[in-house]
Amino acid sequence: MMRLENLLIISGNGRNTGKTSFACRVISNIKDNFTVTAVKISPHFHEKKGKDEAFIINKIFTITLETDPWRSKDSSRMIAAGAQKVYYIEVTDSHLQDAFDELMPLLPEEGPIVCESGGLRNLIEPSMFIMLNEFGREELKEGFQKLSPLADKIVLFEGSNFDYSPEKIKFNGNKWTTS
Repeated sequence: MMRLENLLIISGNGRNTGKTSFACRVISNIKDNFTVTAVKISPHFHEKKGKDEAFIINKIFTITLETDPWRSKDSSRMIAAGAQKVYYIEVTDSHLQDAFDELMPLLPEEGPIVCESGGLRNLIEPSMFIMLNEFGREELKEGFQKLSPLADKIVLFEGSNFDYSPEKIKFNGNKWTTS
């Protein structure tokens, strides 16, 4: 398994668990000191509309460079939070390795990478792995149960609040840390 010291992976127990909100607050907190790259990986395929700049499209995945901070898409929110570049990937888990291999040459060797993905932790060891769950949600998806022992922190989300502040997540120039 490959290890990426400059990678922070944020995962969750399904939809509406605060993953993107958490990622955006981390990005916003470090953007003044670092050039942030963000990645949003989704196992769901959507119809392409408007300004999407899909530059890698094949039968198993699509990689898009997000450029519009004004849309309601999660990747747009990451741009608005201060990420310099945001890559949006649509891929099933069975082809995630192929898509990430294609993305790797585009990612910085140094500098922070914030990635929202449910399955990437199965393939890559980041310097920090955060998992989110909605407060009161007792049903845990199989993937969440499998990966939770690998998490550096499991954070509960309620509305717009977290039981652990995203601002405690820091990038020290080499890897992710927490205060």
